Amino acid sequence: MRIDSIELHNYRQYKNDVLIKLNDDSDKNFNIIQGVNGSGKTNLMNAVNWCLYGKEEHLEKYSGERQPIINDSIYNNMKNEDVQFAKVKITLIGDNNKRVIFERELSVYMKNGVKYDEKNSNLHGFFELNRDMVPLEYPNIMLNRILPYGVKNFFFFDGEKLDEFFTKENTYKVRDAIFDVSQLSILDKSIEHLEKIISEFRSQISYNVNPRIDEIKIGIEQVEKGREYSKAELNNAQKELEKTRVDLENIDTELRNSNEIVIKQLQKLRDDLEKEIKTLKLVQQEKMEQIKNNVIIFGPEIYSLDAIYKTLSEIDNKIQKGEIPPKIRDTFIKELLESGRCICGEDISKDNEYRRMISNLLNKVVLSQISGELTELKFILNDIENNTGKFIKNQNITRQELLDTNRRINEKEKQLNEISIQLKQYGDIDVGKLEINRNELKATEEKLIGTISICQEHIKNANSRIEKFQRELEKELSKDKRNADINNKLKLTNQVIKLFYKVHDNLINDIRKNVEQKTKNYFFYIIWKKGVYIDVKIDEDYNISVINIEGSQCLGSLSAGERQVLALSFLAALRDVSGFDAPVLIDTPLGRISKEPKDSIAELLPVFLKNVQVTMLVTDEEYTPSVRNKLLKKVGTEYELFFNEESAQTTVIPYGKS
Repeated sequence: MRIDSIELHNYRQYKNDVLIKLNDDSDKNFNIIQGVNGSGKTNLMNAVNWCLYGKEEHLEKYSGERQPIINDSIYNNMKNEDVQFAKVKITLIGDNNKRVIFERELSVYMKNGVKYDEKNSNLHGFFELNRDMVPLEYPNIMLNRILPYGVKNFFFFDGEKLDEFFTKENTYKVRDAIFDVSQLSILDKSIEHLEKIISEFRSQISYNVNPRIDEIKIGIEQVEKGREYSKAELNNAQKELEKTRVDLENIDTELRNSNEIVIKQLQKLRDDLEKEIKTLKLVQQEKMEQIKNNVIIFGPEIYSLDAIYKTLSEIDNKIQKGEIPPKIRDTFIKELLESGRCICGEDISKDNEYRRMISNLLNKVVLSQISGELTELKFILNDIENNTGKFIKNQNITRQELLDTNRRINEKEKQLNEISIQLKQYGDIDVGKLEINRNELKATEEKLIGTISICQEHIKNANSRIEKFQRELEKELSKDKRNADINNKLKLTNQVIKLFYKVHDNLINDIRKNVEQKTKNYFFYIIWKKGVYIDVKIDEDYNISVINIEGSQCLGSLSAGERQVLALSFLAALRDVSGFDAPVLIDTPLGRISKEPKDSIAELLPVFLKNVQVTMLVTDEEYTPSVRNKLLKKVGTEYELFFNEESAQTTVIPYGKS
């Protein structure tokens, strides 16, 4: 499925009718739309999202000051009885060359000097049948077949925000992304339905038959209520965290775009510091993980060091005394005693002085049986001792590196605090208010991250307690024949739920491994530092890590460009696994990448995305002459966006025609 055209009518800065025709030729599958920051690239992404899903997820304005969707000039110059509307229309073409059209509009009318904005908008759709466009009765069903909302973020995304996948508190985003492409919602609904049936079965158990059964039922009900509350709280906290981060980004954008040079400089310095802190926190996380893993691996040896030293001392003592290795093997002495004749010719077949001398010699070489093992053990223990010494040395180095990282984080956080104080005390009242709001939002963000962690732990503990209660309930019910039927139903339903959970977990695990492998393949295909990295992993807790040639995790030390490549690889893997044939729309795909890697990525992208239509919304700093030269053979259409500040209007013209 490919985008044939995007049509806008009075949508934000796109005044009157604007048509953007995209190339859908598979040989030239790249479309380029270039514009400076603020020219309308992000709002073009918003237009596509709003048309299809009714949401603008990339608004640049502070959420408390949202503008109407209808173009400002049109909106502000309305007269009495006027009716105006904003509309976005997207035409798609499938592999059968049949068109599917989706459109959405929102109107406003003015009466007695008051504007009445339409609050809700509906999606309308049409499909081609015998060259006619036929209305879709249920356009959302058709859209869901093409690109469900749950997976659309792997096809339409903001390149500057891809780093969010790699922070510790955002591992749930990786988990949710893998869950979304798994399309396991039907299985989850089945589990949810079966859990309700179990609750109904439990309600049929007679009270006052067995006091313990009554206690267990009440216990399960209480834990289930607590779990549902935690699930609701978790869901709300995650949504609130998303909103809080959008609001933070919008305040930062407003400060970046301030007319005051000092404010711009302070915000630029803060942006740089926050990026550095984010990188340092990844390093901090890796060092802590490294220390923990080393303790797990070398812990037993560390605790055994005293015993190892004592054993080595005993072995060395025996060696110095000449007992190891023995001068005479015990097997040789035993053979002499069995033969009854010494090598000197004396008869030792009977108990005489010579036989007793040889027998005494046998008692002195008792270590001969294990002398080989003791010698080998000495080498093993020496090796453990040496490795443990290296571990202690390396662990001390890692600890020092962690302390240095913590110190650098603290220093930069102090600098952030100083910037905040300067902004709050700045003469402009609006700037001070924005900074106060920002501090409140940062505190809210930190609190929500803690709430999410606590809720997840509560849900995990609740599931464990419910499972324990259910086992005990089955045991108690088996003692009473009157509850035999209900007990059998409970057992069967629980078995089915366990089976569904097992299928669910196995499928999710298989998909996680598949995404991991594809991410790894894409990453090593694109990355320009060949031989530096050896692996990419997504563990069972959905932490993404990159392993270097030394075997260490190095996500925190990746450059911004390398992390961008990792994120693009991850999204490409999710897109492949999802199985949906949909176009890709990327805002600012190369913004974080420096010149040489940018050229390398530009050269590889057409191979990397050879079977999909790609539309890139880029700045002139991204779409440099060298990048354009690398992509040109695969580019079907090129446009430039020009924003006129006087009319607050964006025009779209062919590239290079200005």
